[in-house]
Amino acid sequence: MSGINWGHGITLVIILFLVGMIGMVYLASQQTNEMIDKNYYAQELKYQNIINATANLQKQTNNHSILNTAANGITLQLPPNTYQAIQKGSIELLKPNDSSKDLLFSLQPDSMGQQVIASKDLNKGYYLARVYWESEGTPYYHEQKISIEQ
Repeated sequence: MSGINWGHGITLVIILFLVGMIGMVYLASQQTNEMIDKNYYAQELKYQNIINATANLQKQTNNHSILNTAANGITLQLPPNTYQAIQKGSIELLKPNDSSKDLLFSLQPDSMGQQVIASKDLNKGYYLARVYWESEGTPYYHEQKISIEQ
């Protein structure tokens, strides 16, 4: 019989495996980890604030949606007791497939806690809506996926 015998074949496979592993270790050591933020502690505190603001809103809404889409656009209905003394607030509409179409609106509800974003200001497709506001020193946050079909 000709060719490689079992002993040589197994040795060759082990050598190729080791060369491959050493190559992967080298490539991994050359990578920079850009996911690590230099001020990760401050970012973690900011994320904790979002968690707290979400919990504040859930106490008021019992997990009901505050954003609804219709032919005329998006209607935001803030829960009672959360909009009487708004110090600051914003509505972000993030378009996952095209960040150039992201939108930012100032939160300016009427006396009934309602605000409408007209459909003429929106592009067709999916958005991630983020609503943040503070009223009487209490932060509130809501995040919701919405679809605009014009």
